[in-house]
Order: sequence, then structure tokens, then C-alpha cells
Amino acid sequence: APMKTIKQTATYMTWERKLRDQRAKAIIAARVFRVANGLLGDVEPVGQGVSELRIHYGPGYRVYFQQRGNELVLLLGDILDHRHHMPPGVGLGL
Repeated sequence: APMKTIKQTATYMTWERKLRDQRAKAIIAARVFRVANGLLGDVEPVGQGVSELRIHYGPGYRVYFQQRGNELVLLLGDILDHRHHMPPGVGLGL
């Protein structure tokens, strides 16, 4: 299957830009690229067409995305702490 086009919302871009851990940024980018190529790995649907990409590095990272046709839309990211719920606004396609 052809690779999906990766689109980033402003919310996601802001989150990604604020990440200080350069290795985490590289790992996240590599995982997103794999998902765009159909290699999902640790992905869980969380409702409303949104899926959670789980990245097991450092504290743990989550990237919330939707697949819209041939596009992979990155909605927002989160760093794990003691919350294990979807951040507000994910399902709104911000």
C-alpha cells in the first residue's frame, strides 16, 4: 500500500516543538513514519475514529491520530505521567 501523507495539526506541532528530548523526538518521528507505512505496532483505538500510538521510551509518549483516506492526521501528543486517559479535545479534530 502507498505511504499515507502525514498531516500535523497546530496543536500537535506546538507539542512536538516543545519536546526537549531530541532522542524522543527522533523516536516519535520514526514511529509515525512506520504507521504512515502501514506498520502500526502498539496502537489502540480510543473512539471517535481516533487511535493512540504508544511509544515506550523515557516516561512514555502518546500520539493521537486519525486516518482520513490517504492521510495520517496527527492530532496531539502527550507525555505519560499519572494520567491514563485521553487528553481533552482529542476527538474534536483540533
